[in-house]
Amino acid sequence: MGNEVVLTMKITNEFFTARGLAITDRGYLQVYPYDKWSDIELPADWEAGREVDLDSLVMTEGKTTRPALLTEADLIATMDKNGIGIPSELI
Repeated sequence: MGNEVVLTMKITNEFFTARGLAITDRGYLQVYPYDKWSDIELPADWEAGREVDLDSLVMTEGKTTRPALLTEADLIATMDKNGIGIPSELI
């Protein structure tokens, strides 16, 4: 059994967020280690407002990439989904 958890940490003036699963009862995973419920497992006993002393912090270098270009149909569908834009019959 587990709960989805979102942890947000503030380090100096930067915020970092981790999303994962906090497993409270491993069930069959105790005897069958070849399966897993989540790629990211977070502590189940985390408390809001808890302060943590870090021994080290590793920053990995990376670059962001732009999302793929939308087709006109994808753009219209996304606008409809988010309730933005004006229907052409109202212009």
